[in-house]
Amino acid sequence: MKNRLTVIKELQRRAGEEGQVLAQALARLKCQLAEAEGKLGMLRDYAAQYRAQLQRAESGGAEWSRVLALRAFIARIDETVAVQENQLNNLQCSGNGLMAQWQHAHRREKALGLLAGRHEMEARLRAAHRLQKEIEDWTLRAQAAASSLA
Repeated sequence: MKNRLTVIKELQRRAGEEGQVLAQALARLKCQLAEAEGKLGMLRDYAAQYRAQLQRAESGGAEWSRVLALRAFIARIDETVAVQENQLNNLQCSGNGLMAQWQHAHRREKALGLLAGRHEMEARLRAAHRLQKEIEDWTLRAQAAASSLA
């Protein structure tokens, strides 16, 4: 039984380590997500600013070449926004997968801890029963020895 308990505790330790590694990966991913969200917000702000410039240029009768250049630049910003949104979505999917893995490792660690606790309790009960039996055997021998002396 001791061997089984040792194996369970080792598995629990490994699950705990795996959970820590995954938690660290989640923390790094959270930073990446925040950075990607910041970049996306900044790109959207730039796009809004240049759209306002384009609107002013079109309504103000600016040169056609300037209007075309602004439209082309806004199109490039929009492409960059789409790429950034895609990257953000990929990071979020990775985060969801990592979170599921972390939750699995955490549940496994807890379950193995409960199993180890149950095995320890059973071992204590077996030891207590053995001790009780030894005491009863000793008492019976002592009574038998006392009655044979009498």
